[in-house]
Amino acid sequence: MNNLQFRTIQTGTPAYEAMINLRMEVLLDPIGIPKSYIDPLKEASDSLLCAYDDEQLAGCCILTPVNEKTVQLRQMAVSQSHQKNGVGRALLDFAETL
Repeated sequence: MNNLQFRTIQTGTPAYEAMINLRMEVLLDPIGIPKSYIDPLKEASDSLLCAYDDEQLAGCCILTPVNEKTVQLRQMAVSQSHQKNGVGRALLDFAETL
C-alpha cells in the first residue's frame, strides 16, 4: 500500500456517500445497524478522513472533538480487499498529523 493518498472530506459529497457505503458494508450491516444510525448533520462538524488506493476508497475514519485537545476516533473501516495491508495503521498515522 505504498500508493495511499489521504484526504479530509465533507458531508454531502460523493466522497462522503462512498464513506457511508464502506462503513455500512464493513461495520454496520454485519451487526444489523440501519443506515439511519449515521447522522450527516452531526458528522458535518467532525473530521472525516479517507485513504485512497489509486482513487479507490481503501479506508476511512471519523475524528470527533471531545474538547480542545482531544478527539475520539470513531467508525474506522477498511475495505475487505485492503485489510491486512497496513491501511488502518497508515490512516491512524495520518490522523495523528492533524
